[in-house]
Formats: sequence, structure tokens, C-alpha cells
Amino acid sequence: MKKFLILSIILILCFGGCSAAEAAGEYSFSLSDYYPKEGTVFCSYPEIFENKIVFCAAEHISNPQIESGNMHIYDLSTTRESSLDISAISAFITGDKIYYQSGRSICKASLDGENSEIVFTAPDDKRFGFSKGGSDGRFIFWLSDSDYSNAEIFCYDTAKESYSSVAKPASIHNPYHNFKIKNGFACYAEASGGNYNIYSVKLNTVKNTLLCAAKKDLSQYVYNGNTLVWSDSDGVHYLRNDTVYDIDNGKSKGDVDIFKDRYIFFFNNFQIYVYDIETEQIAFTTAPENYDENKIYPEYCQWFSLDEESGKAVFILWDRDLALSHYSDWEYEEYPELISVMDIKKAE
Repeated sequence: MKKFLILSIILILCFGGCSAAEAAGEYSFSLSDYYPKEGTVFCSYPEIFENKIVFCAAEHISNPQIESGNMHIYDLSTTRESSLDISAISAFITGDKIYYQSGRSICKASLDGENSEIVFTAPDDKRFGFSKGGSDGRFIFWLSDSDYSNAEIFCYDTAKESYSSVAKPASIHNPYHNFKIKNGFACYAEASGGNYNIYSVKLNTVKNTLLCAAKKDLSQYVYNGNTLVWSDSDGVHYLRNDTVYDIDNGKSKGDVDIFKDRYIFFFNNFQIYVYDIETEQIAFTTAPENYDENKIYPEYCQWFSLDEESGKAVFILWDRDLALSHYSDWEYEEYPELISVMDIKKAE
């Protein structure tokens, strides 16, 4: 359920001296909205792979977490939306193939949903997760005991059509976060002695490295080989050159990501923020400039997908008036969800 929270946005920026390891240059950020052919709510947040957006449209509007909705693919380059006869929450697109979780199996199919085959099936006695956030032809999945002990993290390489073990933490923390792959790195966490130890794993060499011992319960974390970014109950932070910097103390436990090792994406009060490490300023935000507690503003789901190669990101947009004006025959109490597409371009 979407909750319209009337909160004042508190941003206290506390920075030490820092600079990007490699100058990314200035970028501009803009949003445009996409309306699925039919009004729907999503089983999970949409993902983008180059110019293709994949989303799961729920059949059971009152309970969208039931995995009974079909996957849809919207091609930004052709403006064509297609429906696949596939029920899944998470999917990964590479080339002309789509990989997705169906029950306790990982399946592969063509982009029209045909020629489906199982490529992995989890043992019955293990917890199992297929992670969002794959890139470079690879994605992460994991197994563990019921209490998340004896965990094992795997990387599936679609070029080789094979998977391999990349980490075996004694106990994995919050494995349902997104194991985002950035520049050949992923990261995971273990709870230990009151801390949350964040490790990186270099997928090509399977080298595991302790990066940071966070003090608060983690929401999301991502590492690109140079900068670690994470969100927790104290806000958003990043680690670079053995120094931790605090970006936001708004206690927004949402998704985070980093673009070109310079721009950090995070959420505060259901609004998008992009922080520029180099200038130590907010480069983009959807937050209203003059906040009025008596107004209801459009909001964004605090989980999203960023495709660094194409310079695009996708978000779920919650805007009752806009959605109902587009889908006039909508008959449910829960209003339709929309998709916002961010275009990231090199500034001229």
C-alpha cells in the first residue's frame, strides 16, 4: 500500500574532502513517464537493460505479490510493449534472452517468452533467491539454510551458460537486497558482533574483501571496485580511500546506486536524489522546491533500476490523479502505478 507521508525533508550534508578517482564529467538528468498499455500495479519494481524495460503486471490487484502476473517488455527504441506468457517477479535480459525465477527454478527463454528451459533448480531444503541488479551478462543468485546460515552466493554467466560459487559466508545478512553487479564486482554482508560487515567479491577472480563494518542494519549496498555506497537506518553513506562520508541523515531505508563513480542515487521521503561527489551538491531531485504539507505530491518507490551503459534508470511513479486520468475505466481502490524513465546525458 502506498502511504502519503506528510513529513518535512531534512537534508544535512556532512562532507570531508573527496574527489572522484576518474573525472566523469558533468551529466544532466531528466524524467519522462511511461503508461503501460493496461492499467496495473507491479509485482516488483521494473528493471531496465539497455533500451528494454521489463516489468511484471499483477493479475491480482488486491495482492500484487502473488506471482501470477505476466512479464512485459517495453522497448524504448521502438516504443513497442509486448506481453510474455511468463509469471515471475525478477528477470534479467541479455541479448535476445530473458532469464527469470519461476518457483524454485531459474529459467531461460527467448524475448517472446518461447523456448523456455530450466537452467537451475534449488534444493528443497534451502532458501533460494534470484537477485535483481545483474549486468555485463551476469547475475547473482543464492542459497542458504532456513536461518540464512551456511550460505552460498553464485554468479551465472550467460555467455558461458554456466554458474559458479563466488562466496560462502557463514551467515548471509539481508540476502533479499539486490546484488548489483558493477564493473565486475558484487557485495554481500554478514552480521557479526553487533556490526554488519560488508564484503566485495571480484567475480572474475572470486576474491572476497572486507570493505567496511557498518554499525546499523543495512538496507542496500553496492560496490563498483572503487566506491562503496550503502543505506541504513542512519541514512546514506559512501566509503572511498578508507574514509566514510555521510550524505543524508533522513533515515530513508531505500535503494542506492552509483553512476560513473561520481553520482550517488538515493531516496528521501519517497523522492529521488542524485548527489554529485565531485561538487558535493545535489545534482538532481524530484523533491518540491517549496514543500507544502497541505499538498499531496507525486512519489516514487524507493527501489529502482539503473543501467549505467545506456545511461537510463526506471522508477515506479505513484501519482493518483495522473494515473486515474489516463486509465479512466480503472475499477480498483488501489490506483494504477506508472513508470518514470530517467535519461542521463553528458552535459554539453
